[in-house]
Amino acid sequence: MTRKRKCNSQIVILKKFLFVLTAFITIIASSCNDSSDSNSNNARTRPKSKVDSLMDNIMADHGTGMAKMNKISVVQGQIRKIIDSIGKLPVKERNALASYKTDLDSLFSRLQNAEDRMNQWMDEFNMDSLENDAEKRVQYLSSENQKTAKLKDDMVSLLQKADSLLSKNKQ
Repeated sequence: MTRKRKCNSQIVILKKFLFVLTAFITIIASSCNDSSDSNSNNARTRPKSKVDSLMDNIMADHGTGMAKMNKISVVQGQIRKIIDSIGKLPVKERNALASYKTDLDSLFSRLQNAEDRMNQWMDEFNMDSLENDAEKRVQYLSSENQKTAKLKDDMVSLLQKADSLLSKNKQ
């Protein structure tokens, strides 16, 4: 057998091997996807425990609150700029905007308070608390769920108020 024929036959064998290997990997991957889909369907239909439901709610509210934290910082910067601008106005104009400035100062403080409360909650929350006592764990998580729901609602409400108050500045 010539060297060229031997090389060609080895290439053919290698190509067949790669084809079989690719087919095998495709079949394995396909069967793995099917079983994970059925597992996720089982997870969706299986009822959640009270603890799981509470943790889901807490994490969802926390996630919403964290998404609002950046917006709070941006709004505080905008408020600070407006307050500084008002402070540079002549006395007559400053006096005319005194009520608006008071509203801005109050909103700034309330936004800072909401941010501080979120940070405090994150520092104090113990995700693994009372794992060995289901009844007390449910009580703890219920309390934390109320806290995060209130924090989220406060942040959303304050940002809506900020949008309204800042839109007055644009008019």
